[in-house]
Amino acid sequence: MTRTRAAHRIALADQDREALERLAAVLRVLGHEVSGFALSVREAIDEIITRDPELAIVVLHDDVEHALALVDEMTASLDGPVMVFLDPPDAAFLASAADLGLNAFASSLDPEELQGAIEVAIRLHEQREALTTQVQMLSTALARRSVIERAKGVLMERDALTERQAFSRLQELAAQRGQRVADIAAELAG
Repeated sequence: MTRTRAAHRIALADQDREALERLAAVLRVLGHEVSGFALSVREAIDEIITRDPELAIVVLHDDVEHALALVDEMTASLDGPVMVFLDPPDAAFLASAADLGLNAFASSLDPEELQGAIEVAIRLHEQREALTTQVQMLSTALARRSVIERAKGVLMERDALTERQAFSRLQELAAQRGQRVADIAAELAG
């Protein structure tokens, strides 16, 4: 059995306290801190707010709707990955949970498998966060570009400039005022 590279603070959620205890025991052997148990959706929210876990694991038994509600609430509230533990795997449930933002699943209390699933969940979450940041940056850049294009159009129309001259004028105004071209463009495109 391999020890984890980094210990994580993990919240566990399910209606079955005994199942949570069994999973918690394995997580502790792996060096993780189990921040607490949530038996209901309300308790899951409270757990996230008060203890700020890095990762959550929802255990599925018989109540699929309850497990999906827990996954939904945890993915919406937690600033970290959400996993599901279910044995045996259920493809329909996993597809529904994936639509809600599930990052990974495990179907065995084997420490190696469980740790592997945790590592996958963390990395997928980090990748999703990086992609979200990149999309936000690209959206902002596209919006700035659109404003600059409108401002160039205003200058071209108003001052009978070419596109290149209009952009040069925006750069000159920005340099004179100590502002960014996008800010000058926003004023002109108003």
